[in-house]
Amino acid sequence: MHLDSEIILIGTGIAPLAAASHLLSQGKSPLLINPDLDFFLENSELPFDPLLSQSLSKRKLLSNSPQHALQEIQPIFPGAIELWPHPSKDRKGYYDPTAPHFRQRGRLWIADSTDEGREEWEKLESLYLETSDSGLSPQILDGLPAIRRFPGASSYTDLYRGLYLPKLWDVDLNRFRLGLLDYLREKIPAHRVIPSASQLEITPEGLRFYSQGAQMTAKASQGLLIFWTPRLTTWLIHQAKQHDFKLNSPLGVKLWEQWFLNLTEAPSPNTIGIYKDMAVWAHFEGSPSQNEPERFGSSLFPHTTQAELTVLAANQFIPFRNLDSALSNIQWASTDSFSDLSHLCLDFLKWDLFTIRSFHARALFEWKESQALAQSLSPVFPRVQIISRCDGPLVDVLQTVRQVCEALQE
Repeated sequence: MHLDSEIILIGTGIAPLAAASHLLSQGKSPLLINPDLDFFLENSELPFDPLLSQSLSKRKLLSNSPQHALQEIQPIFPGAIELWPHPSKDRKGYYDPTAPHFRQRGRLWIADSTDEGREEWEKLESLYLETSDSGLSPQILDGLPAIRRFPGASSYTDLYRGLYLPKLWDVDLNRFRLGLLDYLREKIPAHRVIPSASQLEITPEGLRFYSQGAQMTAKASQGLLIFWTPRLTTWLIHQAKQHDFKLNSPLGVKLWEQWFLNLTEAPSPNTIGIYKDMAVWAHFEGSPSQNEPERFGSSLFPHTTQAELTVLAANQFIPFRNLDSALSNIQWASTDSFSDLSHLCLDFLKWDLFTIRSFHARALFEWKESQALAQSLSPVFPRVQIISRCDGPLVDVLQTVRQVCEALQE
């Protein structure tokens, strides 16, 4: 089995897959090594930037414009990407209902009338002034116009104020990831995409590892790229100690909880709402019915029995130096988590009750903005590059990969 390659890619998630797509377009033959059985088991990407109130800035908002996002998403994806809402049936042209949908949805930040809410509102007002001349068309909403736009709100009150931006991006993440993986499986021989690799050992020539119970060796003529997500942390720390090298570590890990809630009435799909440390949006793939742009559910998606509301809630931040001990003791879906979720559903959205359909836990790195994207493993292995910023919002991950692959051509 011939495994020698120009470049070996190690990682889980979409970053090594996006890099493989770039390298194929450059005429190179990559080798993909994944320690997990499934590339997306870690689930390390987000369909959009949560943009919680405390982290908002004009620069971040501009980087989340649809124009910027499309510049990163379209070149890497091998097939059609549909804009949402899709063209009307009267419009001629190709339309693929199974393709990933790129959405331009309104984003709404809500502040309440508490002391904490008033302090938050001052930040939102400042942001409104900063972005008024940026082309983002921000709007100040008070009372009913604010809360009625929030997805899932069942009754209206005048106790809230909001900052509304008509169009920021999000994308069908699962469709995008699976479409890219299927494309690579067609372009790269099956024996050169190796999941469940274990006992990875970096050598001067390339990589030694075990797969399906057998030891394998692969040479890399141009180098080896390691895409650092939390899944690879223990192994990378071991490699750094073995080669007497100090890693440029992330600031730490931000923990997230993603809740999927059942609804009896479908919420509007047109807005992503942010309230306190939670991002809330209607969960669906593809495009809602062209005939019913404000509603969707089981009648439009035969495999969906109920409408869903997704809540992405920020949990604690763990400094990198405390990572090992803190992660072993973290309580996912704790009493505090249920309390925050209850406050959102019962007190803010004014539901009588709520039902949890499923729950996902996330752990994503946070990095210094000034930190370089790539670092060499050691002076002994200058061609072994460790790549940071490989998890989080999809567009940020794709931007990282593009910049790394462009640097390889220089």
